[in-house]
Amino acid sequence: FPVTISTAEKNHNILLTSEIPNIFTPNGDGKNDLFSIPVAVNVVHTTKVFSQKGELIAEFTQASSGWDGTKTGGTEVANGTYFYVTFVSDQVGNQKQIKGTINLVR
Repeated sequence: FPVTISTAEKNHNILLTSEIPNIFTPNGDGKNDLFSIPVAVNVVHTTKVFSQKGELIAEFTQASSGWDGTKTGGTEVANGTYFYVTFVSDQVGNQKQIKGTINLVR
């Protein structure tokens, strides 16, 4: 699933290895316990997760494993819809912002 970054010179494609999920279930069963952004290995990304009130809940990069449904510090958040903003960069530094929602169901 390519995401296109347009610059004055040309378009650059960033490869998502699959669609970004819209739901995850961090209940400890080992299935679908993390929300992560499926990008190719050569793509740099940072993702921030926000509550419906705009509070920053979590932040992760491709170097970490994703969001486990807790606030920074380990407190579990409630079931519900959260917003994410992902900043992806290609090998030459061109950036694109991807926004969406993720539903957390325990």
